[in-house]
Parts: sequence; C-alpha cells; structure tokens
Amino acid sequence: MSLIKKILIGLGVLAVLGAAFAGWLYYAMTQPEIWVEDVGGGWKLAQRRYAMSHGTNFGVLYREIDGHRDTVDQFVYQAHFYPQVRCVAYGTTKEGVQIFGVCSGRRVRIVDDASEWHIRKDGVFKQGETLITPAQILHLAQRSSSSAP
Repeated sequence: MSLIKKILIGLGVLAVLGAAFAGWLYYAMTQPEIWVEDVGGGWKLAQRRYAMSHGTNFGVLYREIDGHRDTVDQFVYQAHFYPQVRCVAYGTTKEGVQIFGVCSGRRVRIVDDASEWHIRKDGVFKQGETLITPAQILHLAQRSSSSAP
C-alpha cells in the first residue's frame, strides 16, 4: 500500500473519530439530566440541569396521588414537606424569587423577595427576621382564597 493511501486512510479514521466526538459533545452540552426528588407526602420535584445553564436547576413541583400527577408550579429550586401540618413550602424563580406554601390544595405566597430567605425543616427563615413556622404556613393557606393549579 502506498504512503499516500495510508495517510488518506488515517485521515479518514481521524475524521470519523472527530465527528463522533463532536456529536457526543453536542449531545452532552444540550441534553438535560432529569431526576426526581421525593419531597414527602406525595410531593415530588422533577429537576433538570442543563449543561449550559451554569448549574441552574429548573424544577417542576407536583403531587402524585394514586398515579395521578397534579403540577403545582415550575422553575422550583427547592421544596420541603412539613408532615405535622401536611404542607409544602417551595421556592420558585418563575416571577422573581418567591416562596410559596401549599396546604390542602390552597397556595399562598409566603415571601415575595426571597433572595435571602431559606426553606428549612423548621420553617422559612431569613437572618434578622422571625421564623415562619409550618403552623403559620398552614394558617396563611387556610386564610388564602387562591387554590393551587
């Protein structure tokens, strides 16, 4: 086999390997990784992490009862279920950074500018502010006239 033929075959193999690598890299950069977190009480948070999103998680909060899925909100970054009051608190970036609570199908906005607020196992907290307890979230939801979608 001549030297030119060997070089052409080698270049062809390199081209095929390069194209395969480029395809794999494109797929890895554009396809989301999907996982579901069981928040508790039938609440689930399905999250997607996109390679080009700088580590931002985009989640969909839903409740699953008897195999039926009721979506509550999207762009959810955190959720916590409080079994003692059967409520869930969640943070969303859908329209600014906000924290909501959902109890018995009723949704209430807990915090409007939630940039420094944290959802913890004992309630919703911000340094220098009074803790919003799960019982208070339930009370707010019971007074609310809006229901979760």
